[in-house]
Formats: sequence, structure tokens, C-alpha cells
Amino acid sequence: MVDRVDQNEESGDDFFDAPTDGGEGIGLDTAEEVDYPALRQFTVISEEQCIFLLDLSRRFEASLVRVLGISVQHQSDFTVAKLILNEPERGREILELAGFSPIESNVIAVELTEGVDLPAVCSALLTAELGILHLYPLLEPPRVNPVVAISLENVELAISVLHQQGFRLLDEGDFLT
Repeated sequence: MVDRVDQNEESGDDFFDAPTDGGEGIGLDTAEEVDYPALRQFTVISEEQCIFLLDLSRRFEASLVRVLGISVQHQSDFTVAKLILNEPERGREILELAGFSPIESNVIAVELTEGVDLPAVCSALLTAELGILHLYPLLEPPRVNPVVAISLENVELAISVLHQQGFRLLDEGDFLT
């Protein structure tokens, strides 16, 4: 976890591409352990839509793995779900047992507080010329403040930029129950 330091200071076709962190540390199949605050995101693709989401929800509910964040996009022939889970290792096992080949990537989680809103986060990233691949809110923030998950072209640089500007970044440890 990176604490707040100073209070002052996609088109549809690209959606299913495996996100990267600038080519360092991320394979197409598995996000490696990292030394910076990040969350693991799983991307799964299915030809089903509603049945697919219902099945995943039931599997996670039965295992006590919670879905912290989800983004779903339906294309004409398939559905893409991006998931952040409270227990990534168990979550990957559940996805694999269900017949999916999840793609793992690292995303950052930024806590939004009074004076630190989404435009401030976007402005900081834009200033560093970092492209946002996708962004979505987390369903279960660890505190009362909202949290957004952001997939970027270069995760390490984004973390450095946001940390230098005093944003509070969360990691998997912040979501353990």
C-alpha cells in the first residue's frame, strides 16, 4: 500500500487484447508477483453471455471468493469479463476448473477521497502521457472511499507518477478479509 503523501500535490476491438505493463514482468497467461502496489485482474472470454455471468457468480459465491470488481463487454460473438478477486490464487483455480484459460494482468487501484477525484487521477496520467486501456470501479472498497481499477500501458510508470503526486494506491493486502 502507498499512503497519500501530499494533499496538494478504448475501442471495442481492443477490449479483449491482453493488457500489458509496458512489456515488463507480464506474460500473456500470468501476472508475476510485483514489488509495487497492484491488483491482479483476470480476463476471461466466453461465447455465452448471461449464463456465463450467472455460472461464474455462483462458482465464486460457493467458494467464498468475492468479486471485488468486474467489467463486462459483450461483442456480437463473445463476452469478455475482467475480474478482480479478493483471493486471486483461488479465483484462478476456480476459473480453470470451469474450463476457462484466464489471462492475468496487473492493474492499479486508486482510492478517491475528498479533493482526489477521477479528473485529478486522469489529469496526472495524461500529464505523463500514459494511456488508460480501461477503468472501472471496485464493488467492495476496503474503506468507505470509492476505488477505481485502472489498466494502463505502463503500470510501473503510472504508479510512480501517481505516488509522486500523492495519490493513495492500494494492493491485494488492502482487500484481504
